[in-house]
Amino acid sequence: MGGNSQSFRRTLVRAALLVLAGVAFAACGKEGPPVPPLRLVPAPVRDLTVLQRGTQLVFELGYPKTTPGGGLLGGITGVDVHEVALPAPREGEPQRLDPRQFAPAAKLVHSLKESELANATAGDRLLIRLPAPAPTDPPMAHSYAVRTLGPRGDRSGFSNQAILVAQAPPPPPEELNAIPAPEGVEISWLPPARAGETIKGFNIYRREATARDYGKPLATLPPTQTRYLDTAARFGTSSIYAVTSVARTAPLVESAVQAEREVRYLDRFPPPLPADLVALAENGQVRLVWRSSPATDLAGYHVYKREPNGPPARLTTEPIDALELTDTGVESGRTYLYRVTAVDQEGNESDPGPEVAAEVP
Repeated sequence: MGGNSQSFRRTLVRAALLVLAGVAFAACGKEGPPVPPLRLVPAPVRDLTVLQRGTQLVFELGYPKTTPGGGLLGGITGVDVHEVALPAPREGEPQRLDPRQFAPAAKLVHSLKESELANATAGDRLLIRLPAPAPTDPPMAHSYAVRTLGPRGDRSGFSNQAILVAQAPPPPPEELNAIPAPEGVEISWLPPARAGETIKGFNIYRREATARDYGKPLATLPPTQTRYLDTAARFGTSSIYAVTSVARTAPLVESAVQAEREVRYLDRFPPPLPADLVALAENGQVRLVWRSSPATDLAGYHVYKREPNGPPARLTTEPIDALELTDTGVESGRTYLYRVTAVDQEGNESDPGPEVAAEVP
């Protein structure tokens, strides 16, 4: 009985091994149906904006990076711009269409191909420029939305809508100037000669000299203001400035950029001079004390000395950071005249402060 049981178990093991071998052979030797490539659909854009600058429309949107499920997209290969044009309301602002109304009525007005994307990319943003539609009477409200194409050509859903009523752009400002100053770069301009009531204000722009495009305006000023001080300018940078006339702020309609001014902002400005120099004459020496200069990039002070009717001589070989100095190179019964200057870290030296006299006892 025991022999028969062992033989039966061996038979079961051999059968199981044959079944497993058959499964493995079937899995290795027979191909299944082809698996379709994974779709990489971009998530719909949600930050599309549009403005009119001169006779151009400028669309701005964030560069798509993910799929609707949050996965990494790996880039896009194109952008389609769609438009629906409807009569603008007589009063108030045009309203966004229901997406179910927009989609069937939308007309493709431009396709940005992969070869054009590099020129349209500014950091993590896309800037698309198209000719502005001609103003009409009665005016038309132009609703725009975009769809982006993924790495394999899969199209996203429609973006949010950006609406603009095209109008004749205002004339640009005149006689633009940009002058470096200790506190920043001072921008000045003149209003257009025939502006009339079309000018609602001015936009001031700055971009790095190596950048292709301007970002958001530094400031939007009222039409009565024609100067602006850019206190955020930093020494050692090269920037390009422009000013536009604004006819409408939401959405923005402004003049073209007619003139630009490049400024290499270098620290060539002397620091404020130190104040309240006092000379205390004592036996065999004169002690000098003064108040500090308010310069933010101060390196120190130089002290100058002279005798009546004589030329000044500098007592300090390098700028000192102390607010006092003792001069021991004096003689009893003689009078000496002292002045102090401030020096910044670029080596710019202030004018000397008022001269003070000390008669050594």
